[in-house]
Amino acid sequence: MLLNVFALTAMGVVLIAGATYGRPDMEGLWVRQTLWAGIGLTGIVCCLLIRVEWLLKCSWFLYLIGLGLLVTVFYMRPIKGAHSWILVSGFPLQFQPSEFMKLFVILFLAHRLARHGGEVKGFWGLFEPLLIGAIPAVMTLAQPDLGTAMIYAPITLVIMYVAGLHPAYFLLLFSPFLGFLGISSSLLHFLIWLVVLSAILVYALYREVTLPVFATFGVLNLGSYVGLRVFGPGMWEQLPLHWKNRIDGYMNPTFDTQGVNWNSIQSKIAVGSGGFWGQGWGQGTQSRLQFLPEVETDFVFSVMAEQWGFLGCVIFLGLITFLIARGLIRAQNSKHLAGAMVICGVMTLYAAHVIINIGMAMGLLPITGLPLTFVSKGGSFMLTNLLAAGLVLSLCLHESRNEFRD
Repeated sequence: MLLNVFALTAMGVVLIAGATYGRPDMEGLWVRQTLWAGIGLTGIVCCLLIRVEWLLKCSWFLYLIGLGLLVTVFYMRPIKGAHSWILVSGFPLQFQPSEFMKLFVILFLAHRLARHGGEVKGFWGLFEPLLIGAIPAVMTLAQPDLGTAMIYAPITLVIMYVAGLHPAYFLLLFSPFLGFLGISSSLLHFLIWLVVLSAILVYALYREVTLPVFATFGVLNLGSYVGLRVFGPGMWEQLPLHWKNRIDGYMNPTFDTQGVNWNSIQSKIAVGSGGFWGQGWGQGTQSRLQFLPEVETDFVFSVMAEQWGFLGCVIFLGLITFLIARGLIRAQNSKHLAGAMVICGVMTLYAAHVIINIGMAMGLLPITGLPLTFVSKGGSFMLTNLLAAGLVLSLCLHESRNEFRD
């Protein structure tokens, strides 16, 4: 796993160097990425020296610090229209608290759910972990940073699943989103919504979901239906313009090819032009001629496909898949619930970034500005990925020595 992390980090540095080759405005980005990778690898060593159960016991404090930093960003100068970074006065340094907050959420969720012995039942047992994940998600969304805010959802749900949440609760959690079917002008869609919702509620009763939880979701479903029916059109008008443009562009790929859909079209051209072997390191028309924006962050996978081809993409996906698979195997074999939840949370973090970023680059998902694990430029993002790997490696090390306790 450690060699795997080294290989992925090296691929990211080399790819950024190739993506910015011949670009005076991006000169030296790969050097900064290398420095952050070095700091992150040092962080892995520090994680190996620290007992993870100590971090779990202090996770509430780390969580509060993270929330404090998320509040602080709103008092900072916005960068690219978002209050997402904290600038360190007197130093050419800035960092993104929402990245580190992902790790704090993973540790705090694992600590809280392990204290309950993995029991996710009752009203508070269900909503406490949801609240832990929702608070930083809402604060990140307000920055605004939709892509990062989305990541808290799969992390929270996967950790709850590992803790033993019954599928009936998952169905209840997703049921309010079915309200979009209910407000359709089609009678068939309304009947489908009514049948599916009734089946979910009956199944929840059959699985003996507690009455407060059942009543809460009954009210939520009714509220989502009424709210979407009454306020739906107005809510769409209140969305930020760039959100509406991204949704419109995703739903209609041929709409405004010179504006809204420009990035998506150029990304797909770059992915397809690489062929099997790629056009070579530092080459590629879309990236070199600057048709493709954000080549070092959002669309770095497009550059990978353009320069390294299908073969390079397969190697990257093979490495990241192997890392995630090894992590999940370790979690499955773990004797400690908290450790298993931390490992699964980290692997979910990796997988969510990979799936969303690649889906975005290939036009399968809307553009959300989410970086690619271990590859995209960004000091906070690189450091978060490597510290997360350090947590997993530390858990594996100390558990193999019987030194880990929940």
